[in-house]
Amino acid sequence: MIGSVLLSISLIAVNTQVSTVQQHTTGWCSPVFANITGNVTVTCIGVDPRALRRLNELLSKKSQQYNEMLQVANEWAERYRDLEKRLTEANDDTELSRRAEEYLHEGDLDKAGEILDQILREEEKGVERTADDHYNRALIFELQFRLPEALPHLQKAYQYRPDNLQYAEAYAVGLQEENRLPEAKVIYLQILAGLRRLANERPASQKTELAMTLNSLGVIYARDPKFLQQAESAFEEALTIYREQAKDEPATFQPEAAMILINLGIIYRNSRRFPEAERAFKEALAITAEGSNPTAFQSDDQAATLDNLGILYLTTGRYEEANSAHLKALEIRRSLAKNMPIAYLHYVVSTLNDYADLNRQVGNPAEAKNALEEALGNSRQLVALDPDAYSPDLAFTLQNLGDVYLDTRQPSQAEIFLAESLKIRRQLANSDRASNLRLLAMTLNDLGILYSETTRPAQAKVVLEEALAICRELVASDRAKYLPDLAKILASTGIVYAEDHDPTKAESFLQEALTIRRQLIKENPQVLQSDLADVLDNLGNVFSDTQRLDQAESSYQESLGIRLQLLENNPTLNNRQLLAQTLNNLSLLHSQQRDFTEALRYADKSLEIRWELWKTSPSAYGDDLASSLAVKAYILAQDKEVEPTACASVKKAMEVANSEKMRRKINQSLLQICPPPN
Repeated sequence: MIGSVLLSISLIAVNTQVSTVQQHTTGWCSPVFANITGNVTVTCIGVDPRALRRLNELLSKKSQQYNEMLQVANEWAERYRDLEKRLTEANDDTELSRRAEEYLHEGDLDKAGEILDQILREEEKGVERTADDHYNRALIFELQFRLPEALPHLQKAYQYRPDNLQYAEAYAVGLQEENRLPEAKVIYLQILAGLRRLANERPASQKTELAMTLNSLGVIYARDPKFLQQAESAFEEALTIYREQAKDEPATFQPEAAMILINLGIIYRNSRRFPEAERAFKEALAITAEGSNPTAFQSDDQAATLDNLGILYLTTGRYEEANSAHLKALEIRRSLAKNMPIAYLHYVVSTLNDYADLNRQVGNPAEAKNALEEALGNSRQLVALDPDAYSPDLAFTLQNLGDVYLDTRQPSQAEIFLAESLKIRRQLANSDRASNLRLLAMTLNDLGILYSETTRPAQAKVVLEEALAICRELVASDRAKYLPDLAKILASTGIVYAEDHDPTKAESFLQEALTIRRQLIKENPQVLQSDLADVLDNLGNVFSDTQRLDQAESSYQESLGIRLQLLENNPTLNNRQLLAQTLNNLSLLHSQQRDFTEALRYADKSLEIRWELWKTSPSAYGDDLASSLAVKAYILAQDKEVEPTACASVKKAMEVANSEKMRRKINQSLLQICPPPN
């Protein structure tokens, strides 16, 4: 088997990243690293030096991240050794097979392929031999990194010999690498059935293959929210096998068990089963931390597990533990990158982005900015080395840095970073549309928000309409995968139209977003309900602006119920802030209804929360506190007896406000509530 697969464990701070897979292989090859600007070569056990030169030539032309080079080389060496053995053991056409083997040793893969094509053109030699020849031809294409051309031969080998598990597995892995997941799943299920039969006859020799196939199936299932239960079952069965094998061979099988535990932890975390996720990650951490002198790969596995724990702790509001986990991961990865920058600097960038996300959410934008600026410097260094491999990381970091500047009310700086991110996203989408289209839409969404914040609604509408068109196209191709993104961009577009005083269009976009959010929750109750509450709040604002106060009340109250439940389950700073916003909306609504007692009750609750948040980070929460103070002042101003109190509240709002936009809004209130003396 080429290798096991591991769910992607990196978290995008701003976007929701679709899971990808990593291949784990046997260890035929070792890297010879230069410095960050030098070349990297590999040496592989059992590979003719002439062929090895060809491998390094191919690797130098193949666009990839350098941390993936060893994995690719290991797979190449495994295929090389497999083909060499098969050609040596050929039962007929010995002269042709001998010549093909010699060309293989020389690294002349084109001529080796021509010989195998000649064998295939010969008279039919029987099903078994024809299947062998197609498989051999596929291996040559794979050694040349030409997987699309290998796949038809893998398919024919499998069709001729569907009972041959090696052919079936190679075909399934190829389909998976080409992202043809439904086809790969069918083949993996057939392999699984065959392995189960063999496991009953020869249990010791087939258990590892069974566990690896289960993990591959689990990764495919995990890509579709409808099949998370099947993914979990596959991972759990694989884990049981590896745990049993680790009793006799811990050095070989404990790392495999750790990989499955990480995959399970991600499944649990994404389905909001936080205690189970924590247990899985901690068990994986205990495995990866074993030994007084771990290898670089073991150390990085430990860092990856710590990053996952940090994301989990952040999600559950355990900020100190999240901070500690990310800093430990960062320490490990910085140490690895110091000695082997080409292999590990990419992972430092990933951890810095996760650490920045934590600091954004706890109201520490200065620390988030520092982390992202370090990540940006590293990303630019890597892009100078290999633009194709590392441009996605650069675009990701630029987008996150732009969002931090937007958080801190520095729109000019935010626009510089978001515009550069957008430029890279467009270039990436032009060269590889399928892999980059969603990320382009998410960057357009963030830029649309910035344009709206800086009172440029026309520009905001242009970029958001483009983002919507992209998302509708993606939803048509894969509804389950992209529908949440469509709802997010619909909501952003609705807000822009509302702020531009077009309530009809605003309501249309928000109602569509609301329908999708309700549908997603109905299909999967574990979906984040805060997204539904966000849409309800914004729709309530539209109803309030158009004097449909009963509908506004209904929307706000439904949002309030969701917010209170979320805060009870997970008392994070973000959940507290969102609850304060809904309370603020309700206070304004009751003021419109002339129910000032109830309006003040909601206003005081909102202020209580926002004062506490403001104390933790004035730069992050100043505008929010100012908004609540201004709302309370407006309510108090309705009563002439407390008008001086209202005036003081407005003046305090001006003091704590962060953005010029908020100050302008409050200044208008100041003139209404506290007119200058005659």
